[in-house]
Amino acid sequence: DFLNGLVPVNFLGLESSASLETAADGAVVGVGSSLSFNVLQILVMALVVGLAALSVGDRAEPFLALNRSLLAVIQKVLWWIIRLAPLGTLGLIGRAIATYGWDSLAPLATFAGAVYLGLAIVLLVIYPVVLRSNGLSVRRYFQGAWPAIQLGFVSRSSI
Repeated sequence: DFLNGLVPVNFLGLESSASLETAADGAVVGVGSSLSFNVLQILVMALVVGLAALSVGDRAEPFLALNRSLLAVIQKVLWWIIRLAPLGTLGLIGRAIATYGWDSLAPLATFAGAVYLGLAIVLLVIYPVVLRSNGLSVRRYFQGAWPAIQLGFVSRSSI
């Protein structure tokens, strides 16, 4: 089942379904549809397309140039979203305060503080201890890993 799950039914790994809701007399009262995807199947297809592009060689350069352009556009859009995300968060917090009152901020602040304290302990205590115990340079590790750490800190999300 796992190996069969790696190969998508179609090229994009998307699955769609539709349903009809009927009344007791058989009349259609509603229509529903859904679109779902399997991330692992999309990654497998991306790997296959990437390997095929590499094996083609110079003839794949237009395809690679198109993908570089798409990447630049997508990165720009994501940068805009990242820049606007604090405004959305502020709006959500404002709505929560308007709905539940100011008393809802104390548990939220406690939770946020606990998360940041846990992150700080891992980053500033656990990582250096593990690095030193394996004979690695803490400074060199953080110099190389800092861009990834920043991205993880500001995004803290997954698919």
